[in-house]
Amino acid sequence: MKKLLVVLLVLAVMSGCKKEEIDIDAARAEQYASYIKAIQDNETFMTAADSQNYDIQLVMNQVDENVYRYDVILDNPRVAMYDIQMIAIEKDVLGTLRDDQIMPSVGILEEDKYSMIPNQVDMNKNVPMGLDISGTTDQKTVYLQVMVVWTGYARLSQNRDFFTLQATFVGDTNDTK
Repeated sequence: MKKLLVVLLVLAVMSGCKKEEIDIDAARAEQYASYIKAIQDNETFMTAADSQNYDIQLVMNQVDENVYRYDVILDNPRVAMYDIQMIAIEKDVLGTLRDDQIMPSVGILEEDKYSMIPNQVDMNKNVPMGLDISGTTDQKTVYLQVMVVWTGYARLSQNRDFFTLQATFVGDTNDTK
């Protein structure tokens, strides 16, 4: 009888954990979808040169014949940035997103929270030198819309920065704008 009670208790605890994980995953998926919609609904975008709080750039490399990898690199913070989230979508897919298409992101779907602080790096506390999101395309030129979400030192308000980034792969080098 005691064994049965212990087994039932363990199953109840395990099923409770699973439901919590499902709820968290659903909340993350909802936030991910809301960020894609926020980019689609946004009307004003900055270029990389307009960023005053950090550097952001787009780099392209060829990984296979007719397959190109793009990386959006966020680094060199000039202010303390906490709970950073970043997502990029290709301009061509605006309004035509497929359910199975995953947009590159960081800090949204995973549990880890990232911060960037000027002149500080501490990987044990998720304070990297920079963050990177990447995706692949069959196009030599990629045009991305990127949203960077973060809170400042006082953590009183959330900042949302929207960027348009473009890169063209040319031979062994790439041309970014």
